[in-house]
Amino acid sequence: MSILDGQQIKYKMNLATKKIALPSKFIGLKLTEFERLTKEGGTSGTGLISVRKARLIPSYKMADELHLASITLSSMSLIKEFREQIFALIGMKRQGTHHFYTEIAINERGLNDCRFDGLILQVVKGEIRDSVFLEFKGSKADIEPNQIERYLNFIKTNFKGVSKLVTVSSEFVADVTHTPYELPLKATKGFSLSHLSWSHIKTIAHLLLFDNDENIEDTDQIALMKEVLEYYEDDKVGLSSYNTMSSGWANVVKAIKEKTKASKEEIDECVKSWIEEQTDMAHLLSKHLGVMVKTSSAKGETSLSKRLKAEATKLEKTSTLSFELNIKGSFSDINVVADFETSFVTMSVQITPPLTSDKKGKARLKWLLVQLLKCQKIGGEAFAQIQPQLFIETRQKYFSNVLRTNVSQFAEVETQMDLSKDIVQFNVLMQRDLKKKFSSGKGFVMELEQMLFNFYSVVVQNLASWTPPQPKMHQEDVE
Repeated sequence: MSILDGQQIKYKMNLATKKIALPSKFIGLKLTEFERLTKEGGTSGTGLISVRKARLIPSYKMADELHLASITLSSMSLIKEFREQIFALIGMKRQGTHHFYTEIAINERGLNDCRFDGLILQVVKGEIRDSVFLEFKGSKADIEPNQIERYLNFIKTNFKGVSKLVTVSSEFVADVTHTPYELPLKATKGFSLSHLSWSHIKTIAHLLLFDNDENIEDTDQIALMKEVLEYYEDDKVGLSSYNTMSSGWANVVKAIKEKTKASKEEIDECVKSWIEEQTDMAHLLSKHLGVMVKTSSAKGETSLSKRLKAEATKLEKTSTLSFELNIKGSFSDINVVADFETSFVTMSVQITPPLTSDKKGKARLKWLLVQLLKCQKIGGEAFAQIQPQLFIETRQKYFSNVLRTNVSQFAEVETQMDLSKDIVQFNVLMQRDLKKKFSSGKGFVMELEQMLFNFYSVVVQNLASWTPPQPKMHQEDVE
């Protein structure tokens, strides 16, 4: 053995025995120092911090959570608009450069029991300025609260300064700030927690490929986004939409109809299914319209237990559950109500008629009738099929009661009203009796989503609400 070889062996032995500690603060660390920690200081000659770069074509098992993590993170690194959309949702800073990793762990005895699926670093001027850890689940797995609590404690101790954790699973939430799990406030203090469903991620991809203002500019990145979306929607991957209500849904329906009391667990299951289904409907409509549709639940309480309690209280008092779909650029939200006693589902939009002095009762009725005839002409057979389920509610000023008529009889409604009273609002409704399908897990979802598609495509998209004219200056002010 040469003298040079001996020196190299001695140097390696010194490296192996030299203790390399975790940095006192992770945010603010130089990227070069982080990279050194991925090569040195661990057990058996490995890096103290173990990571793998996210790959678009990973070697992991198909549809495994790490397979999904690697493809998603790599896609974010390669497709600018996809990355920026997700960053905006999770509060990740966009300046500088970004580095995407999978399988993050610490190779030190007593610290190697946590392995994170994903890590994103934001680097500015060679320094880590922001960071987020990610936990991914495949199609059939749910986020485990105990695991997340353990991860948060681990991050606090070993990656000081990091304050973001994102979970990704098939579980639906109304907004990214809502989580499908509940943790003690002490565990989440100082952390920003976000949750993305696979449906939400697929919807973002769909909208980026839609002909709208948020298109991907680079043609190669468009082709890449299409390929990634094909992967997400492959049956073998299993990231399907929400397709069945829980068993708790059917049990609560039965209890209300039989005037018995369902258990708290059944009610919570029922309400959680309702929240997940409304979110799936919002994503479904988004894909068809090319704009992000949100639900009214997105504005509500972020705590899962408080959301469930609020909905459960409403269900107990009224035997109904409801939500609204907010569509960017639409004249009205779509209100959806499920009545557990009657098995009726009602969808409705509000329309304001021209509120000008030259258009009174008859003129306002005719104004809406013209629009309904337009819906009939455009919809054709589709309109004829749903016509028995379409109703108009006419609301007059100072009257608490509304006059409801089927759309087929709306031309004669003026004979049933006192037209000296101002008409101030119309509600256009579609109402269906789902009968036995109301309590069917898959049947309810299929009927509800088909009903939404019919109501929007045949009626809502062909209606318009009146908007007041732009205020004008007095002539003398102009002169």
